[in-house]
Amino acid sequence: MPFFKKPKTTEKILEQVKIFVDVLDRKPVPPGQMRDIFKKIAEEVSNIPLEKRDEIAEQIKRYFEERMEYYRRWQREEEKKIKDLLLKEIKYRKEIGAPIPPELVMRVKQIDMTIKIYRARAYAIENIQQQVLTTVREGQTTREIMKGLIAVNQTLMTYLEETGELMKEYEEVVGEAVETTSLDEIMKTYLPEEIPRIEREKEEAIKEDEKTLEELMETYLKGKKGKKEKD
Repeated sequence: MPFFKKPKTTEKILEQVKIFVDVLDRKPVPPGQMRDIFKKIAEEVSNIPLEKRDEIAEQIKRYFEERMEYYRRWQREEEKKIKDLLLKEIKYRKEIGAPIPPELVMRVKQIDMTIKIYRARAYAIENIQQQVLTTVREGQTTREIMKGLIAVNQTLMTYLEETGELMKEYEEVVGEAVETTSLDEIMKTYLPEEIPRIEREKEEAIKEDEKTLEELMETYLKGKKGKKEKD
């Protein structure tokens, strides 16, 4: 029956890995659940020769690579969006001296935030992959599993903290546009004497937006700038 053992074992391990990654993608994974997943993986490979474990590890590695590529593909798509906006909309407006609408600045900030979130997720999955592959290849003991879990948990918590901060900032950026527009209209209606202050704050906000746009253009359009200088 050894002929049937390999695909069955590989399938079981992949199932555990997919559960782990799917849950991780939505919310924190409780330590107890992580412990159970790692134990099951270690138990599955405990009686398998090392060379067979390497074969299983390669299949699991391919799954992780596909998952990470999923985030990277989305990241590339968002980077294309931000470059198109910076090149075709904002840069053109700056060249002809046209005003840049606040909502356009807000859109660029949102895309930049989305890129950072995808990047953080891909980084977390990549780090967790190492712990899973080590478990498969070495057939860790309970103590070693716990060491791995601590490392995974640290990676996970870092990922959650970074993503949480990014999401919080993203929500503030999104809410800022709606809130500013609403308050401006209300104040113009009920507090007309405040209009000079509103206009002054708008000018300051525009200057801040211009500074932000310059930084984003420096980040995403480095190659384009060098090419233009050569031409």
